[in-house]
Amino acid sequence: MVRHTYIISADGSTAVEVDSRVGALHFIDTAHKETHEGEHYTVSHRWATLADDGMAYLRLVPHSTKDMHLIFEVKGESKCYIDLLEGTTYSGDGTVVTPYNNDRGSSNTAVGKCYHTPTVDAAGTVIYSSLLGAAGQQGEGGEGGSRVEWILKAGTDYLIRVQNKHGTAAKDFSIEGHFYEHDPE
Repeated sequence: MVRHTYIISADGSTAVEVDSRVGALHFIDTAHKETHEGEHYTVSHRWATLADDGMAYLRLVPHSTKDMHLIFEVKGESKCYIDLLEGTTYSGDGTVVTPYNNDRGSSNTAVGKCYHTPTVDAAGTVIYSSLLGAAGQQGEGGEGGSRVEWILKAGTDYLIRVQNKHGTAAKDFSIEGHFYEHDPE
């Protein structure tokens, strides 16, 4: 028989479950909680044979009333440079990419917009830079990005930019964004 023990706040509004077997509090991280509430989304796009020195772009536009809490990943077949930019300007939006709700039973949809392959006029400010893989004939790819959450400001444009740095060949790359949205504080 499993017994449930709870710690209740003084005003009775908050309860935390204690695992009776080991005496530990039960916690889940915020992204996990948002998934359970039907408010966590994934957006992704794959570029097949991105030319050497070519660029792949995933544009993220938080809604004017919601911050976008983002972590992102890049996967690729060779060395690449990875940047997160803020305040990029465009002459073409790009192709809409639908963010999918991670709770497949939820009908909620993201209010922020996402696009791949926009036409970039001015890059904006690089706020994060990284790289992955190795270049050359035997170049190896990998997986990189930012596992640290970025809170993208409501109504501000952001761009994840990946540049193939293999040295001689076109390679495949993908960008994945995992996010939830909240009212700005």
